[in-house]
Amino acid sequence: MIEKILSTMLLNENNRSIQAAQTRHRIELAHFWGIKSGEKILEIGCGQGDTTAVLAELVGENGEVVALDIAQGDYGRPYTLAQSMAMIKSSAVGPRIAFHLETDFLADSVQYPDKYFDKIILSHCSWYFEEQEQLARMVEKATKVADIFCYAEWDTRVTSVPQLAHFYSVHIQNQYNLLAHHHDCNIRTLITRDDLFDLMLAQGGTLQDERLLQDPQLQDGAWEVSYVLDSLKGRIAASEQLSHKAKQFFHSQISELERYADSAIDPLNVHSSIWRLPAAS
Repeated sequence: MIEKILSTMLLNENNRSIQAAQTRHRIELAHFWGIKSGEKILEIGCGQGDTTAVLAELVGENGEVVALDIAQGDYGRPYTLAQSMAMIKSSAVGPRIAFHLETDFLADSVQYPDKYFDKIILSHCSWYFEEQEQLARMVEKATKVADIFCYAEWDTRVTSVPQLAHFYSVHIQNQYNLLAHHHDCNIRTLITRDDLFDLMLAQGGTLQDERLLQDPQLQDGAWEVSYVLDSLKGRIAASEQLSHKAKQFFHSQISELERYADSAIDPLNVHSSIWRLPAAS
């Protein structure tokens, strides 16, 4: 299945092995979520379409995937979202997918019939949100259009020393976004497993199942560490918005990151869960 899905994606020889690891991970997520042939799926925060392509393969010719992202088509590298989506749309699974860029699920203009979808998917996108309340509002709106809510995100509960570099890198980005009000960091709002549970239970959700996934071949931890050390470190030192005390704080955090980045870097684990949504009020 991995090779079949990879054939739908815009790849070169330099990133084929990386994408294979990402695809394998998303197949594991989709199987855990119980994605079935013929289902109608709404994916929020689809990005380059890594999860979208897997969902489209599993729902089959009679299924449907509606994939939303707030970003513009020229966002992303080495390929933009528009380029990646065009490749997927031109593939065999393309007719099953409706991509919508520059689309906020929370906008009043985004409406779907009651319980139109079998499942709503948020996969590795919630840390891009500006605040936790954004996720709460999404769950509230989701109750009108689906019964099942499936979620996946990096888990901040460190289980091995090689994960500490990834742990520090995401905290540094979140804190920098908070203190310097820069919105170009990958990590803007940390939502932990317990945060999610508190939010879902407050919204009336019922946990159906949860799972912790480990995959050292995913390179996201190394990417986040590289971003902090190669880009953010210099910007923090030169920032005119941060106080001297704040810069000292970041210096200490980055020193810890560098200490753990000197050896092997493993990504954090991924927490995934399935929730039954309450009836719409």
